[in-house]
Amino acid sequence: MKSNQCVPRQEVALDRLVRGWGQSVAGQKPPYIFPGDKDALLKTKSQPYSTCSNLSSFTKTNSFGKCDGQLQLGLSPSPYVGDLRRATVFILVANPGLHVADFLVEEHRDLRQACHNTLRQKKLDGCFPFMHLNPKHARHPGFHYWFKKLLPVVSKVAEERRSSFLDALKYTAKRVACLDLLGYHSCRWGVQRLLGDLPSVKAMQEFVQCDLLRRAERGRATIIVTRCTTLWGLPPRPPQHVVVYTGHQCQGASLAPESPGGKAMLERLCCG
Repeated sequence: MKSNQCVPRQEVALDRLVRGWGQSVAGQKPPYIFPGDKDALLKTKSQPYSTCSNLSSFTKTNSFGKCDGQLQLGLSPSPYVGDLRRATVFILVANPGLHVADFLVEEHRDLRQACHNTLRQKKLDGCFPFMHLNPKHARHPGFHYWFKKLLPVVSKVAEERRSSFLDALKYTAKRVACLDLLGYHSCRWGVQRLLGDLPSVKAMQEFVQCDLLRRAERGRATIIVTRCTTLWGLPPRPPQHVVVYTGHQCQGASLAPESPGGKAMLERLCCG
């Protein structure tokens, strides 16, 4: 979608995105599918998805022990984390990966409910709207990934603000959000041929192009594009406050304080 096709009101793009993903978990039972995505998935010759929702059933499939591109529709989707309305730093990635522990999340009511609250953007934790920085959710694979990845930045925030690490962690969790171009879990990125047909991907692109870019242009947000940099539909010359990783930068997608994304993040968190 080109930026000149943007809807006139920014809130419309956000509402469409959140409403769609909220509907995917409305029944509280898997499979969890964004409205319209199923039709596109069924068109493919090979089944690019699985509906396993527990570890026992997953271990009996051919995907167990392999790293394939099957989309796990039995797991709670994770197209975004954080408060999309109030965050000022947005990290753009490809899609949530897959860890066997993701299936255990579905068995823990508090973790599953926190994921669904994030999808609905309602009842977010006041101190940790970015749930993967909340120590209470340390059992979630997302916590292990994001806590480790953002640890150096949070430590720097604590130093700059002369606060405790916990206070800096809460401060960061209120201001950072992550967006996944594709909201479904998979071990490997292998569904690029489907992206143009998935309404969920189009809704995410619309949100970035019609809402976030405008926030960045007005100096209200920082966008850090670490993965799928050519698939977000960004302009050839991104505006100020938009950092786009290229080449080897995309491989590790580092957010260390000395990295392009880390520097931009700290500038926003400590000075913005």
